[in-house]
Amino acid sequence: MQKRIPTHYLAHLSDRYLVELAGSGLSWRSLLLGLGLVVAISIGSPYSIWMVGSSEMTWSYFPIAVGAPLFFLVLGNALFKRALSSTELITIIIMGLVASGMPIFMVGLILSIISKPYYGALPTNQWAEYVHPYLPEWAIPDPAHDAMRFFYEGLPSKDLAIPWGAWAAPLLWWLLLVLAIYFVGLCSVVVLRRHWMERERLTFPLTEVALMLTEQAPGSALPPALKTRVFWIGFAVPFGLIAFNIPSYFYPGLAQIPVFQGWAFSLVPHAPPINLLLYFPVLGFMYLAPLAISFSVWFFHLLYLVQLGLITEMGLFNLRADPFVISLTPLSWQSWGAFVAMVGWSLWMARSHLAAVWRTALGRTGRIDDTDEMLSYRVAVGGGLAGLCFILGWLWRSGLDLHLAAFYLAAALTIFLGITRLVVQAGLHYLTTPMSAQGMVVAAAGSALGPQNLVALGLTFAWCS
Repeated sequence: MQKRIPTHYLAHLSDRYLVELAGSGLSWRSLLLGLGLVVAISIGSPYSIWMVGSSEMTWSYFPIAVGAPLFFLVLGNALFKRALSSTELITIIIMGLVASGMPIFMVGLILSIISKPYYGALPTNQWAEYVHPYLPEWAIPDPAHDAMRFFYEGLPSKDLAIPWGAWAAPLLWWLLLVLAIYFVGLCSVVVLRRHWMERERLTFPLTEVALMLTEQAPGSALPPALKTRVFWIGFAVPFGLIAFNIPSYFYPGLAQIPVFQGWAFSLVPHAPPINLLLYFPVLGFMYLAPLAISFSVWFFHLLYLVQLGLITEMGLFNLRADPFVISLTPLSWQSWGAFVAMVGWSLWMARSHLAAVWRTALGRTGRIDDTDEMLSYRVAVGGGLAGLCFILGWLWRSGLDLHLAAFYLAAALTIFLGITRLVVQAGLHYLTTPMSAQGMVVAAAGSALGPQNLVALGLTFAWCS
């Protein structure tokens, strides 16, 4: 595995930004600062939401939990005369971005889903009869000795110890699943990176701000962007509004500038209103996206609202695809079809590159150079397939029939690849899918699922919801 940021990527950056090409990004300084950021995100994100009732700091694809520390890190780096190189700063950013998806949307969901079936069981919901017999014992903590009650309500006495024994084995299996998911994602990045960057030349607008902040001009401690008046004006307006409104979030009687409440108006009768919300991060990131992409985003959203109004007028407003879909059933399927078509077309355009990667992995003629990738193509392809087999086996052991587990995994991979493509190409700050992978399985199998498959499918919401 390479310890350096790929040179062709740095060369691409150097054509647009003043990025230092020499040196490894993985130094003791960058590693320690990156680990510090990971710890801060892992502790600060759940504390902010559940203890303070404040912002969800990891709720986007370039979250404030990464952006704010980066800004102050750049200022501190200028104060210490550029102690960190551009590549070291980029390494810290990458570590923070990888960690931002863990505390709330992975660990938080896993802990709640594996603990709630026993703690939330009541005579009225009959979970003990309809759910408990189908739970995999190896993936769910043992409810004996009030382990679930202690988890939610705390230990009743300081003399009692946390029942780690009830949690150890299940958390180990979930940890292995999470590691397999992340490793498959890493292998997919290695396989597709060259095609997306060098052939399609996708812009990845979300990284533009980070790259601007990590520029290092000769003879200057500050990045060039921070030395312009326009930058500080653009920074002062949203920062001033947010700083003025923060006290009113905790003390409602204080004055507030209602700039973030939005304005709503209807485009067609019976359609949901169009909400105009002045949200500065989205405004800034979409400014960096290609014009054709940003036009497509709002144009098809308007088309969606028109269709929604017409369908509502026809009396189809009670139909929903599944609980995790916010649209109506016809539009959900329409959007999902477009989503799958986009993923399929993306893979079709990469077919020659994927074939070359496959030949390289097998050591055949027509290979391509992979010495500067994070992993060799042989490791990426072999490791990715092994990871997929482990995930498939995990799903099967949890209670899903093998063919349903394979179908669900294919739907989940489609979601992951499609979201990644949209974020990389369009720079969307927030993004979800029109349908969930679980909804696809339920729609395909229907009543033939049975209670065992339904319970096992419910556990998958811990990592793909």
